[in-house]
Amino acid sequence: MKKLFSVITIASCMLFSALPVKAITDEGMDAFLNEPILTFSEMSKNPAAITINEYDSLPEKIYLDKENENITIKSINHNDSISKSLIKDYTLSRDELAYTKVRELNKLDDLKLQNMGYNEDSINLIRKISTNEISPTSTQYRALFASLTIIPRDGTLDANNSGFVIYDWSWDKAPVLAGLHDTIAFGWGKNMTRTGYNVRLKRSDINTRTYIRDETFNYITDSSANSGCSSTFRLSNNGQVALSGRAYLQLRNYDSYVDGVEITFAYAHPTINFGGVSVSWSGPSINISGNADIFRSRSAMFH
Repeated sequence: MKKLFSVITIASCMLFSALPVKAITDEGMDAFLNEPILTFSEMSKNPAAITINEYDSLPEKIYLDKENENITIKSINHNDSISKSLIKDYTLSRDELAYTKVRELNKLDDLKLQNMGYNEDSINLIRKISTNEISPTSTQYRALFASLTIIPRDGTLDANNSGFVIYDWSWDKAPVLAGLHDTIAFGWGKNMTRTGYNVRLKRSDINTRTYIRDETFNYITDSSANSGCSSTFRLSNNGQVALSGRAYLQLRNYDSYVDGVEITFAYAHPTINFGGVSVSWSGPSINISGNADIFRSRSAMFH
């Protein structure tokens, strides 16, 4: 089946923005890594925070596959079908797709929607859109889709050419669009060796709105020698969603003095298809291709 559309790299303009960082002692590293991960609301107050909404990540038009129309329609809407009246020349607009997703949410009872992160006003909005009581605006659609916030927590580069960086991220509610697996990636602009790497996920059950467990891993899905690495993880599993997480990267240059290093972090979330993504690097720049449509990244310069 053809790809529905090309990848959107909506944050490339932010790749070279310098961010303030704060040093942390080696003795406090373990304690810091085990500190509670901030909530979406707490992260959003950080001046260095980046926030993106699923609705805004969608293209203006979604192109359907003429040869495999039924398969494509099913992949867009999980297991729900799109009304044929919405399809014009094998395309759907952003709002037409958003409408079908709100109709899916409308099938859930109030308690389930509350556990997913919706308040009373949002639930009423879902019901009114689904019964065509109102013609929703982009702002109203945006309120019903999930937002992701990313912040740089800490980082430093010491006199021994060894440095680290920590990024946190959090969703405000369970993601609405596709995405069984998400991907995080680091890129760095100097020839440095990765000497430490750890990812921690905070997983909650959206069926009961309860915290389940923390998961940690250090596996690498893709990498480029001395310039980048990425990991793909399961976002959702039987209603247990990784709503927040923390990633730690440690680097070292063994050959020469380093007066600064630029480190970039990216998060990719598929919003249309279930297909995976591929990651490549050019210096600190991270390139993500495939079916990922949220691609949020920013760089930090450490001296």
